[in-house]
Amino acid sequence: MPPERRGVTLVELLVGTVLLAGFIGTVIYIQRFTMNSYRVTTWKQERTRQIETFWNQLRKPIEEASDALSRTPPTGSDWEIVRTPRPLLHRSRFGSGNGPVMVWKADHLTSSGDLEYSREYRLELTDRRLELKGVQFGTDQKRVLVEDVEGIRIRSTSIRQAQNPAAPDERFEEYLDTAGTGTDPVVASVVEVSLTIMPARDSGIPAQKLVQGTKFRIPVGAREEPSL
Repeated sequence: MPPERRGVTLVELLVGTVLLAGFIGTVIYIQRFTMNSYRVTTWKQERTRQIETFWNQLRKPIEEASDALSRTPPTGSDWEIVRTPRPLLHRSRFGSGNGPVMVWKADHLTSSGDLEYSREYRLELTDRRLELKGVQFGTDQKRVLVEDVEGIRIRSTSIRQAQNPAAPDERFEEYLDTAGTGTDPVVASVVEVSLTIMPARDSGIPAQKLVQGTKFRIPVGAREEPSL
């Protein structure tokens, strides 16, 4: 009869070590995958919430944009509102640097035609944070809206009102001047805003990208102004 074996052979020790290392590696991989998935999900949910809040907070101020308003004559009971064109200004594309991307103003008159207030709004990127600034009576109010902004794209299209005396049925009809070559008066604009959101490179969150956009109709003209 062969002698009885005692202890563990070198081969068995190596096999056990390999199995244990594989098991530990699998546990670490699952743990890392779970943590990354949780961080990605949390990041997406938070940024999606911020973007939705951004659309809601931006809609009222931007849709209140107005030309410069005054009345004529300055005194008396018979007066008319005088509108001086004052378009919304914007950049077409902007990366993650610092600076304004959109600027507009809103005037409000009292029932007697006096200027009740005038507000200036600025949409700015500051260290990859998108902020809306509103100035009224010398007070600067700032709100942080969206974080991790990698880029923003803004495009505007004029809405013109047909003034063709030769076609009475078409007069005063509004149309989009997509080619930008119309000569009829501008009565409004469509402003399209698109955001690209990505985690910071040192955040430890795996590479992700969120792209969302929406459109606003504003009652003034709009044009690109690269020098903002």
